[in-house]
Amino acid sequence: MQGISPIECERYYTDRHAPFAKVLPKDKHRTYPNQTNTIEGINSAVRHYLARLRRRNKCYSKSITMVEASIMLLS
Repeated sequence: MQGISPIECERYYTDRHAPFAKVLPKDKHRTYPNQTNTIEGINSAVRHYLARLRRRNKCYSKSITMVEASIMLLS
């Protein structure tokens, strides 16, 4: 099975919390809180539909391969 390939981000949109500015490259970092709504909505939907990405209680995956396969099936 082929895993999810890494991508190169052109920009990082974050809220104005200071730790982001310390770890992200300045030329790619944008602080527009209204631009994070879309990605947070996608993250919320993925967590809703995939139990293995929720809190670690009875439904979680120890295998990164299974997490990647689940994400690929969802998309």
